[in-house]
Amino acid sequence: TPTAISIEEVTELKATINRLEKEKEGLELNLQKVSYKRNELKFLLNKKTKQFEKSKEAFKAEKEKKKRIGDCLTGVTGKLKEHD
Repeated sequence: TPTAISIEEVTELKATINRLEKEKEGLELNLQKVSYKRNELKFLLNKKTKQFEKSKEAFKAEKEKKKRIGDCLTGVTGKLKEHD
């Protein structure tokens, strides 16, 4: 047999259900916002990581170029000293 409940209890339960549904909607909206922001940050991090890798490669190439020039100058300086 069903349990009898008063009209006040039914009204209170309906109010609780409405409040919980609104809270759920708010939480779902917050979850969507946080998920969007997370995806945006992941995209930006990936972009910055790629930029960093390109800069690192450019720096490495420049460093190697300077070393080759330095080695070349050392060789030329040595040849000039031999001729003196």
